[in-house]
Amino acid sequence: MDTNPSTVSLERKRERLLLLAGAGILLWISGFAALLWFFKAFPPWSSFLPLVWIIPGVIGWFVWQVPWTLLQSEWKELVAVPAVAAWRPGWELLPGKGLPRKALADSGLSAHPASQYYAEDLVRGTVDGIAVELAEIRATRSVRSAGGKGKRTEVLFQGVLGQATLVGQGEAASGTWYAQSRGITASLAPLPGEAVSAALAPDFAREFVVTFAGKEEPPPWPEELCEAVLAASRESGVRFRLAWNGTTLWMGTTSLIDLWEPPLWTRLDRPDRVEKALRILGAFEALVRAFAAHPVKGS
Repeated sequence: MDTNPSTVSLERKRERLLLLAGAGILLWISGFAALLWFFKAFPPWSSFLPLVWIIPGVIGWFVWQVPWTLLQSEWKELVAVPAVAAWRPGWELLPGKGLPRKALADSGLSAHPASQYYAEDLVRGTVDGIAVELAEIRATRSVRSAGGKGKRTEVLFQGVLGQATLVGQGEAASGTWYAQSRGITASLAPLPGEAVSAALAPDFAREFVVTFAGKEEPPPWPEELCEAVLAASRESGVRFRLAWNGTTLWMGTTSLIDLWEPPLWTRLDRPDRVEKALRILGAFEALVRAFAAHPVKGS
């Protein structure tokens, strides 16, 4: 447990909000019991039961969300922002900013253009002089439901997207490489391009699905690069997708969202609260170093 006065104070606020939420739920249930008795005694009014009971609950929920959202923002400023700054000199977390829509489109990690796009919690820094940026992104589009009746929301990308331009690394692009950890179970569109295995080290091919989108024969990956990407995944415990076009590297995680916003059921004075987010930063840092040191020739 963290003894930092700021986090201890935040935890006390969270506990008070939990008590408030519990009291509100009990009051809501008690009100429902009282309403049932009332409408049983006065049947003509029973049609108003849903209106009288549900609407106050919905209003109460939204009213309660305001202090909880403010508490999350306060935690982010007091804990998450300093944690990133302490993790690597020169790195910073900017909660009010995100990556532009173009970053996701350029990466090729989304199968379709997004009609709804939201990005926040931009993290930026440098890796051996290379500028890197990561942000949480949720991109969706509206599609017609089966049978053509109505519409549904399809999630195109939800997680953390990182990008880094490695100027002067590799040669002129002849195509784009895509790779995905085999352990990813989220429902995702297939990677672009054709599946590749001959140009990869066997151990790497067993743990990653790799494709190449280009007109020419895909060049082989250096064994050192395969080993470095494997190490980045294993040491961080992060499963990811990546794209590499010879100059720009992208990494995307899946189903990891609100990394810098603690859930209600998690204590705010736990010192390990930001560890998962920092592991993702570490994985991307390792990938950038790997592709800078061992670029794929001809890619």
